[in-house]
Amino acid sequence: MSTYSFLTKSQDIVDEIDRGLLKYIPKEPPEFEKACETALTGGKHLRGIVGVYSCLAVGGKIETALPFAVSIELAHSSSLVADDFIDKDELRRGRPSIHTEFGRDIAILTSSYLLGCSYESFYDLVKKRLIPPGVFFNIIGMAHKSVMSACIGEAMDITSNGAIGLEDYLRTVGRKTGEAFRAASEIGAVIGEASKRSIVRTKIRQLVDKKRPNLLGENKKNNTMALSDYGQYLGLSFQIRDDILDVIGSEDLLGKPVYSDMIMGRSSAVLELSILEHIPREISGLKNILEESKTIEYAQDMAMGYANKAKSCLKNLDDSEYRSMLMEIADFAVNREL
Repeated sequence: MSTYSFLTKSQDIVDEIDRGLLKYIPKEPPEFEKACETALTGGKHLRGIVGVYSCLAVGGKIETALPFAVSIELAHSSSLVADDFIDKDELRRGRPSIHTEFGRDIAILTSSYLLGCSYESFYDLVKKRLIPPGVFFNIIGMAHKSVMSACIGEAMDITSNGAIGLEDYLRTVGRKTGEAFRAASEIGAVIGEASKRSIVRTKIRQLVDKKRPNLLGENKKNNTMALSDYGQYLGLSFQIRDDILDVIGSEDLLGKPVYSDMIMGRSSAVLELSILEHIPREISGLKNILEESKTIEYAQDMAMGYANKAKSCLKNLDDSEYRSMLMEIADFAVNREL
């Protein structure tokens, strides 16, 4: 992982996101405070980073991107608490999950509270006059749609039993992980365009004065659509790699037992691409079957295909350091070890 420069170059962004998250830890009661603090501790903040770089890649400002990035990570932390509760996962990032350590009631409240905080961080964009109110209403609608899509995806996941077919698997993860990254990159692009509004107005006046055609609206639309598609493909690649790491990863790095998803019979890219009619309870037997069938190799090829599609979506964006970071994130997503 050390070969990816965005990890070190993004450290200041990660630190700012962490500081932003700390503001939302409640002061009472103590157990609830500790649960929220635990839920917000750790993680790569990759979705927030994608949101920031998407904003900057279209000419936006960092001060606009950061409240949005904090909002993304609050919503993501909320979803992780809920997912662990639903899936009955006992570990998250190498320590007890929220429902395991604090109980089901606190877990439900923590997830709900963090989602509410996510919208509060969103509202900072208007309170601090970083974007116009009209743009805020637009992006809050986009955020609502993303949350609803993720809930549908989770419902599709938990109501399935084992293998559901590759097409339905991709639909499910597209609504969950794909939608989360898509919202991060698309909304990042929208607020990036909005945060340079005064600059755009100046350019429009210059174009009108010189009687030149105005192509700014077309460029804005293309950038937003390109980054939206980038996020969707990135999310699919990220999730498929997650499924692969469930069977080849290091337990120490993952912070949870390997093969846990497979043994629990959860749909995954590895399961859908395998020739298994049933899941062996012995991990050694499962490992041998997957290696002999080249299932891992097929899944990795699929993940790489989506990562390449994500990068191709960025080809028409202006060349910049931020576009390069987004390209590198796609490479990281498909090759990471945790």
